[in-house]
Amino acid sequence: MIKCNFIRGKKIESSHQLSGIVIDSNKKIIYSCGDPDLSIPARSTLKPFQSAASLEKGSYDKFSFTKKEIALTCASHNGQKRHISVANSMLKKLKLSKNELECGKHPPHLNKNQKTYHCLHNNCSGKHIGMLSLSKTLKKNNKKYIKKTHPVQKTIKTYLEHQLGKKLNEFAIDGCSAPTPYLSIADMAYLYARLVEGKNKELQIIYNAMTSNPFMIAGDKRFDTRFIKALNQRGVSKGGAEGLLSIGLKHKNKNVGVCIKALDGSSRPRGIVAVSLLKKLGMLSKKEVQSLSKYVEPPILNLNKIKTGEVKIEF
Repeated sequence: MIKCNFIRGKKIESSHQLSGIVIDSNKKIIYSCGDPDLSIPARSTLKPFQSAASLEKGSYDKFSFTKKEIALTCASHNGQKRHISVANSMLKKLKLSKNELECGKHPPHLNKNQKTYHCLHNNCSGKHIGMLSLSKTLKKNNKKYIKKTHPVQKTIKTYLEHQLGKKLNEFAIDGCSAPTPYLSIADMAYLYARLVEGKNKELQIIYNAMTSNPFMIAGDKRFDTRFIKALNQRGVSKGGAEGLLSIGLKHKNKNVGVCIKALDGSSRPRGIVAVSLLKKLGMLSKKEVQSLSKYVEPPILNLNKIKTGEVKIEF
């Protein structure tokens, strides 16, 4: 088990336990700690593959989605103005209004006290617009596209089964109301290795869209955006709820997938652990480590910027 210890003074104040796995596109395990067969809802780490299912059916070509728009379908975004603008552009191409989205609404990530907000501020709005494009391409009724029995969700399920080479039987309901399958963290890491490998044209397009538009994937002050920028088109990162994080990167002629899960559901340790793990395995250059230095054994500062402790990782 990986431990992420938050130290105040010289003693551990809090500790997070995480399972993690690093695997290549040939399913060779490079590193494993904890339980690689841990089965959990895939949550937002699945977005690039839900989007790929739409792309594979020709949905994005049909509506002339740009790389930036495709990136938003993979995002858990902040709901910043640039995100909302791109979402509106996509809806205009689909000739739909935001009222068609069934993801619900929440305040934007960076301004949780904002009084007026709508469903496009939902971090999953891009994913749902991608699903609506698939519904229109399949010429199906858009209503209840979030239901497991809708052709949109059946198409996504079939696509995922093809990528993983096995049937998916266990599903839960995600925060945005769409189905989310239970996958092992090894399965999720393998999917990201495939994403980087890009043997399938749709995955190659998704990867290029994500790496070309890191802001669209999350936004200001977010690990995913910082990581994608730092890797400079060599890798992607996609967080999920409950302390989940998946990463794909190219390393020494290998296509590598990583999945990390905090067992207590906290998102606090995942970026710190991911950078420490990749650094430990020699998968980050000095320049990349420097760009991600915020996550390398960061100091803990109080309101007066006085160092009160630090974060240490135990592998």
